[in-house]
Amino acid sequence: MMIFFKKLRKKYSNKRWFGKYIFYALGELILIILGIMLALNFDNNNDRNQNEEQFIYTLSQLQNELKANIEMTRKGIRYYEDLDSKFSSVMSDTLKASDLRTWDGYYLTNFIFNSFTSEVTNNNYQKLNQYSVNIDEKYNPVIDKLDELYLIEEKRLITLDDRMKKLTELNEIRMENQEPWFYHYFWTDKISDEAADFFINDSIHKNRIAGYYKLSRGHLKAIKHYRVKAIECYSAINKLIDPQNKNELISLGYSVNKLVLNSYVGKYKYEKSDQAIISIKNDKLHVKIMQGGKTFNSQLYPLSINEFFIINESMIFKFQDFFKFNSDSLVWKMFGVDYKFIKSE
Repeated sequence: MMIFFKKLRKKYSNKRWFGKYIFYALGELILIILGIMLALNFDNNNDRNQNEEQFIYTLSQLQNELKANIEMTRKGIRYYEDLDSKFSSVMSDTLKASDLRTWDGYYLTNFIFNSFTSEVTNNNYQKLNQYSVNIDEKYNPVIDKLDELYLIEEKRLITLDDRMKKLTELNEIRMENQEPWFYHYFWTDKISDEAADFFINDSIHKNRIAGYYKLSRGHLKAIKHYRVKAIECYSAINKLIDPQNKNELISLGYSVNKLVLNSYVGKYKYEKSDQAIISIKNDKLHVKIMQGGKTFNSQLYPLSINEFFIINESMIFKFQDFFKFNSDSLVWKMFGVDYKFIKSE
């Protein structure tokens, strides 16, 4: 290359074409620079494509992680649904010692020493952050949803997991230190007369149950919030990486077929005055409850094809005879009690 330029310089100098030589040399230099820039741009495009491929692959792995976490929330909601019935029984004035000496009765005495642990995982979310730099803007909405889920909802859920665990440990320590019979009860599952009298009548124990229940409501609410946001994230990812599979959310139980939803629409009555009006807004099921002169409105979120929950209340709505696509009643389950509403129109 150097020899070539020397020959050109000599040739053009002899012919007094030095100006043209300079022009030619500059042109060569520009071509070299352009070649380098094109090569760098090609490499950058390859890097971006590889980064995007890794991003999409990690998104698909994150979907599987979400699926496991969403299943966890279903178990958590069921756990607290069962706890509601225990709470109602143990706080009842009709509770007897014989009630505590049954297989089910034993759990009436010890639920404040146990708690539900969410055990959510976020490994693939951490990996996703490695590939989200300089990613195409079309992925931003999904990234924003995932950030909200993992940085806000998950942290809130884990915090309440820890608070519930610490409360159960504290309840157990207090009992060990204050009640001589507790050690025998705890390790043998046998309830003495002294233990039965304590569980039924002791006001301090009742206050501990009330404190446990109050904190558990916040925990349940966090589980529900996490479930709703996790399903939104799963749906958003699905639209990006598998847009043709529109029925996956229904098959997984995260959504309900419109035909089934329509079968739930109508007015339901409980006894004489209480009413529940089920309607559909923006393809989502909503309930309007009129009870005791008060009105309550909320969206219903699916737990199964015919069971729905409300985020801020301890209610499970179960529609009956839904396979006929014409539900004739719904059961409103709250505090372990079933209230059956009959469809009136």
